[in-house]
Amino acid sequence: MLDEEENLTKPLEIHQLPYIDAINEINKVPSLKAPREKLGALLMMHSLMKSAVVDFHKGKEEVCSMDEELPILIYILLQCKLENAAAEFNFVDDYVQFDPNLESEKRLMTNLKVSLQYIANEWETN
Repeated sequence: MLDEEENLTKPLEIHQLPYIDAINEINKVPSLKAPREKLGALLMMHSLMKSAVVDFHKGKEEVCSMDEELPILIYILLQCKLENAAAEFNFVDDYVQFDPNLESEKRLMTNLKVSLQYIANEWETN
């Protein structure tokens, strides 16, 4: 019983934080200059997020829909250190809107912006 209580009160080490690779990748966005580079980091974050789900479930589960991605993206955005996430995402979104071939990228940008809106409007901050 004591071991269980110690594990519950022990702070998480950084490598135990869920989706840490995706969080680290999205934290790179402000240091990148071109919208294409920022988009590349966001796509890598998305890939790392989906891989983390598959790895955790040992290949038996995966994230398939935008609705399944939304709570994970909200978590990642709450954990990351993006100070101007809305501006960063709008900058990239302006870029992807000009290319009709970037449909999956447009969906990712929509989900990221909806996640930010949820955090801004619905999340309780105490």
